[in-house]
Amino acid sequence: MSDDPRFDAVRRGQPGNAVVVSAPDGAPAFWLVPFEIDGRVCGVARVELTSAVSRIATFGSGPDDRGAWPDASFFERPPRTHVAQAAARHPTLRVDTARLSYDRTPVKWGWRIDTGTGGVVVFITPGGWYARESARPADLDREGR
Repeated sequence: MSDDPRFDAVRRGQPGNAVVVSAPDGAPAFWLVPFEIDGRVCGVARVELTSAVSRIATFGSGPDDRGAWPDASFFERPPRTHVAQAAARHPTLRVDTARLSYDRTPVKWGWRIDTGTGGVVVFITPGGWYARESARPADLDREGR
């Protein structure tokens, strides 16, 4: 990443507060460390529970695509606009259950919110939201399923 121009914004960014991301079963899985510039997040580092950095990712199509950078508050709580959209479609949405998690694979992380009905969960990502049936216990046995 040190000389890759796609990571220019990340190199300029300041590390924000690390946030724990849980596995679908609720156990701590890894941390995300956002890189912030002017209250926006240009990229994130995935830090394993062993403290090893396993991945660094950027937002947008390039280092100047600020329109694709989520607000830094995304890593504190799910965005109200996305919660409102999801609640309009899923009126039983239980916002009190919101936690950063991932959907079957750690690269698909976001806010996981239970709906309280039929095993449906909502995921709010930096790019929007979607709903799906929660994983069956057999699906939680290994990463990437």
